[in-house]
Amino acid sequence: MMKCIGKIILYGVPWVLGILPSILSAQKVEVSVNKNNFIIGEQVSYGLKVFLPAQGYDAFFQIPDSIPHFEILARGEVQKSSKGEFTVEQILTITSFDSGRWAFPSIPIILKNNNNQTEIASPLLMFQVGYSPTDTTGIYDIRSVKSIPHSAAFWVYWLVGVLLTLLIGLLVWRLWLNRKKVTGITGSSVIPPLEEALAAYNRLEQQHTFNKQWYSEGSEIFKHYLSRKFKLDIGYLTTGELMVWLERRIPGVVQGTEVSAPLRLCDAVKYAKFQTTKQENENTIASFRKAIKWIDARVVLM
Repeated sequence: MMKCIGKIILYGVPWVLGILPSILSAQKVEVSVNKNNFIIGEQVSYGLKVFLPAQGYDAFFQIPDSIPHFEILARGEVQKSSKGEFTVEQILTITSFDSGRWAFPSIPIILKNNNNQTEIASPLLMFQVGYSPTDTTGIYDIRSVKSIPHSAAFWVYWLVGVLLTLLIGLLVWRLWLNRKKVTGITGSSVIPPLEEALAAYNRLEQQHTFNKQWYSEGSEIFKHYLSRKFKLDIGYLTTGELMVWLERRIPGVVQGTEVSAPLRLCDAVKYAKFQTTKQENENTIASFRKAIKWIDARVVLM
């Protein structure tokens, strides 16, 4: 009996130690981020890297389309390396518009070798999302109040009043110009909502400055069309609230039009300063056109 145990130890232990590194390497997944604490709308780099046991293996990241409390702004190319170690990695650009402490979930990873496959997962990560930090480093002295002569105070108040009046007038003028640029027709109900929105998108398409203002106008044209079509003011709704509002009135609209994609891209450009590609600029206008035509056809039939 003791001889059998001795043979098991003598031959079994080296064999186990020999295959243990390959087993462990197949299960090794690294996650890297440039920061765990960031402000709302700030872009964060999230990297996934899996180490393969040998050549002939491959890994596939099962990244979901949506993650609670997070937005995936960009998905990098999958990179494979065989220098020294066999690895597969991918970098995501993520952000969040919800303040609080949130868990970024584990990402399932499928390992394949010929007809065999197994599934592992990346570790869960916690992120702290907040607003711009306040300055608490300085200590400020309390100074005594200085009196202002009556005559000087009168002119100061008068000058402040004039400046405020000019500022309010300028803001009203800018809002009127922006509304005119977005809608194309200020309050006109002669042209049908669909034709008005398509004409506005045609004018927007001719512009070549794809910045925050361009994407803001793209989403405002869509909201203005819905406000006229349903005879309700929905311009104040956020993207998430707008999707719920539409789905209640036209079931299947979110899936049928896929309009949530261009709206979320507009939010990313406006609030997170996301840099878009030429293809994304072209797809945004095309997606909005497709959505309003889809909605217009079904609202007529309802």
